[in-house]
Amino acid sequence: MTPKIGTWPTAVLVCAVLVAGLTTSAQAQATAQNSRPGTPEFAKQIDGKHVTVTLADGRDYDGRFVIEGQSMISRSQHATVTLPVDQIVRVEKNPRRIRLHALIGLSVGGGLGAAVLVGCGRDCVALGLGLAGFYGGVGAAIGTGVGAILNSANKERDVIYDSNRRTVAWSVAPILSRTQRGVAFTVRWR
Repeated sequence: MTPKIGTWPTAVLVCAVLVAGLTTSAQAQATAQNSRPGTPEFAKQIDGKHVTVTLADGRDYDGRFVIEGQSMISRSQHATVTLPVDQIVRVEKNPRRIRLHALIGLSVGGGLGAAVLVGCGRDCVALGLGLAGFYGGVGAAIGTGVGAILNSANKERDVIYDSNRRTVAWSVAPILSRTQRGVAFTVRWR
């Protein structure tokens, strides 16, 4: 008995090969060095990358930053953010693994469903389109899971700089509604 493209065991086998290939490629990534902000090595590491910068007061800034003198600057359509280098506590890459792997899974699953549609012919177009959508959704779900696993596995590799200084941030906000009045006090530390 030869397996058909539209059978469940074939779909599971294709997804398993996809997951194994993605995991192996992620393990081959190089780790970033822990250079201090303001150095040329640090500038090379953040150049063109989307990063999250944490300051000593606990505030986080996301964006694409460049080094200019003793500051990290991010320019966007809405605002320009300037962060002093001596206040930076942590810089880490914002990987796009979940989105990337979800798209890969969607395309593999959709391609598998499209192959079923081609093999089906004119007799079962509705079934073939349904399977293409179903396999695409399953592939996207598996890709999303793989991306989340890889984010967790590479958490330490995504850190470009960490000063190991503790940060504490707190905020106070009023709570006003028809039934409640009060104050919300939030403390966050690392």
